[in-house]
Amino acid sequence: MACNHFANIKPQQLRKVLPNLNIGQCESCQEKNSWLCLNCYSQGCGRYQLGHAEKHSLTKKHAIAISTDSYDVWCYLCDDSLSNLAETFESESKKDRALEMIDDIKTVLMNFKAKSNKKKGRDEKILNKPPVEIKKIVQEKKTLKPEARKVDNDEEEINQNEEETKEPPREVEKPRITVRGLNNLGNTCFFNSALQCLNATVPLAEYYLNSIEEKELGGINMIFAQTLNEMRFGRGPYNPRLLHSSITKRFAQFRGYGQQDSHELLRSLLDALSTEFTKFHHDPNNIVEQTFGNKLMSTVRCLNCQTVSRTFDPILDLSLEIPLKKVPISDDVNNEFTLIPPEQLPEIFRDQQLYEPVVGHYHDPDTLLGCLEDFMCREDLKDNKNLYKCDECKRETQATRTFLLYGAPKVLVLHLKRFSHKGRGFQKIGTHIRFGFDLDIHKFVIKPGENTRYSLFGVVVHSGSMLGGHYIAFVKHNNAWYHCSDTHVSQVSETQIVKAEAYILFYKQNSE
Repeated sequence: MACNHFANIKPQQLRKVLPNLNIGQCESCQEKNSWLCLNCYSQGCGRYQLGHAEKHSLTKKHAIAISTDSYDVWCYLCDDSLSNLAETFESESKKDRALEMIDDIKTVLMNFKAKSNKKKGRDEKILNKPPVEIKKIVQEKKTLKPEARKVDNDEEEINQNEEETKEPPREVEKPRITVRGLNNLGNTCFFNSALQCLNATVPLAEYYLNSIEEKELGGINMIFAQTLNEMRFGRGPYNPRLLHSSITKRFAQFRGYGQQDSHELLRSLLDALSTEFTKFHHDPNNIVEQTFGNKLMSTVRCLNCQTVSRTFDPILDLSLEIPLKKVPISDDVNNEFTLIPPEQLPEIFRDQQLYEPVVGHYHDPDTLLGCLEDFMCREDLKDNKNLYKCDECKRETQATRTFLLYGAPKVLVLHLKRFSHKGRGFQKIGTHIRFGFDLDIHKFVIKPGENTRYSLFGVVVHSGSMLGGHYIAFVKHNNAWYHCSDTHVSQVSETQIVKAEAYILFYKQNSE
């Protein structure tokens, strides 16, 4: 159903009131990166902070708000971005007018902030001078003719004499920003958010940046290397059209302007890089496998003859269900490991001593650790549609199944399955899954001596509904966290990240 709230967008009215507003701060909690209500022009923090903007909208029935940081325009009453809602209009002329209104309101706010930041930069440059020089600047500006005030010659003269001052200007050191915004090529926020996290994946990025001059680096691998190089060392928003075009040529599902799944894009890109590398170098142990590669051990026990079957499958990530019901705590679960009988293992693993832990439900399922336990713990295969075909019994029988990890990869990618089948369509699971900046997976790993401690460095977030939404990414560079929403990048605190509706989480292995 089309949104009926576009009438709240009044660019001319916004242009008049902006000079009287303190843009960028929540009026309730003073959090930065606020959302500006386009009905009454109050400001509140986003839903991943304390959610004051959403509370205001739902209470006052003020539908439309614009982000003062990313310039996204959102309808809280329809719970979707206006760009997506505009696409639902059947009339092409009405759709074009709606998109033009959205561009106009964004332009008004962007121009105002650009002018404000420019003025703020000049003021801060002067205020960082010693008091005696500030007084000199003020006195000289009073004596300048109007036309002379257009050029800051007085500041240039002061800069030449800075070495003679007793108290040098104080400079505030800021972390070097090594992340650029990415142009949206038409509902490609799903692509941009995944790419930002890959750019923050240090072993992967360093390999490609060091290999960018190698002639052996094939088609999509070379384009990927060039893209990372531009993202880390260029200026301003970057247009990743070459990489996007290379992906759409290989995977038809990403063509067109529809919103796609960020996790599916991530897997497709990594598979394309790995496949092409293996083809050119005839070596399956490529940088993708070295960074993300692992094996998942499946153990099935026949309840009729007690035969145990174990298989190992290669993986690059884990897709975890979000438990819909809380599971009782199991008192009989401990962290003991038992040696796996070699005869139960495939021949390639029989010369290794591998230990099987007992995994059970004894954590809150609304946590990332709870989702991992739910995935790894014993599953009963007793349903008639889900019976196990036992090679020993030569028939379908009831069985149990568990999953465990063979080792600990350099980078652990965890995908939370928020989109599930419901009837003939899909539904989104909006449960907030609590996750930490540190993670230990030792009780899920069968190979002894592995480094199982990890630190978070990237999060892909999906906001909105199945009908439409928006992907953003949080990434860590140089010990600072950044919020990336297409072309807009801003530094954020850790408190904002843990409130996010995580969809994909990236953890790196800690140094031992």
